Amino acid sequence: MKWLYIYRDGKYKLVSAKTRSWERAEQKAREVRDTFDPIRQLQRRLEAQSSAGKSQIDIATAVDQFLKEVARLNRAEATRAKYKLTLARLLKWCATLETPATHLTQLDVPAATSWNLIQRPPSNNSTGLL
Repeated sequence: MKWLYIYRDGKYKLVSAKTRSWERAEQKAREVRDTFDPIRQLQRRLEAQSSAGKSQIDIATAVDQFLKEVARLNRAEATRAKYKLTLARLLKWCATLETPATHLTQLDVPAATSWNLIQRPPSNNSTGLL
């Protein structure tokens, strides 16, 4: 086992590199040193923000890809028609929101719940059974 000797804030700390390879231990040591470097920290934060922006998927694109996958799986025509109708309603609802939802990340649990309540209003049945 290779060990890393870390000196930070006036204290020594011994950390296992969890490897027998010198190369991997050196790589782990570089990663540890990079966590102390404020420039590297900022660089990692900026990379995370830019990758988060790239991962935004349009709702319309996701719907289109889903419908193509349903067709590829050769689902029944009635099933495809139900999916198309429901997803068309979803897209219309997303456009009518106070701040229109265009990306999947904007559809959180409260938004989905409100859409579900619009699609299926609560029944008047006191037992909740249909």
